[in-house]
Amino acid sequence: LIPMLQASLQEVVQLDLNQAQQQLQQVMEPLMVWCQKNGFLVPSTPHVSHLIGIRPPPQQNMTPEQLAQVAKDLYHNHRIILAPRCGGWRLSPYLDTNPQDVEALVNALQEIFFSKESLKARDEGLVEPLLSFPK
Repeated sequence: LIPMLQASLQEVVQLDLNQAQQQLQQVMEPLMVWCQKNGFLVPSTPHVSHLIGIRPPPQQNMTPEQLAQVAKDLYHNHRIILAPRCGGWRLSPYLDTNPQDVEALVNALQEIFFSKESLKARDEGLVEPLLSFPK
């Protein structure tokens, strides 16, 4: 355990925080653009790139339970962690977050909110809006 702790501390000491923020900003940019294009509310320029708030499109009028259900489904179906917070979700990317991780999140959100099956089921009243999602 001690060698791992020493290695971790050395990595933290050597970390260039500005470079790390720039790297995360670049990696997260496609998510931010996708969110803005699809009605999700995100800050135009987050003050830090390792904590990002995402709110669903306002017309979804999601309850706290629905926000929690989306987070639960993202974790169980895609192993993506979003923490429900104050009408939205908090995303906390790590230094090793890569473009494929961001693409997986975008694809999962696309499936949950905009897939034909999901929209059709909601329109036909087969499921409550945003409580049940296609697998």
